[in-house]
Amino acid sequence: MSTPLFRPEVMQAQSSQWLGSIRIGRPPSFALVTGVALACAAALVSFAVWGEVTRKASLPGVLLPEGGVMDISSPRPPRWRSCWCAKATASRPASPCCA
Repeated sequence: MSTPLFRPEVMQAQSSQWLGSIRIGRPPSFALVTGVALACAAALVSFAVWGEVTRKASLPGVLLPEGGVMDISSPRPPRWRSCWCAKATASRPASPCCA
């Protein structure tokens, strides 16, 4: 005795799809994003196959400019001001650097 895989109601519902088949549409921007991603992947693969990297050379010594080095200093010592921002309350005004 063979029994059907699906109930008769299911087979009837599939045969009478009055709304039509399911269609999923994609916006055209997906094609653009896919094209850009494929172009980036192709660029990476081509660089991996045909690209060249320069070698690093370590040399002893110090590199100095032709004109020499300049020492620039200020005539005054620097003034450091600590600045913190907090909410102003009735007993404490806001910090001036929080404006």
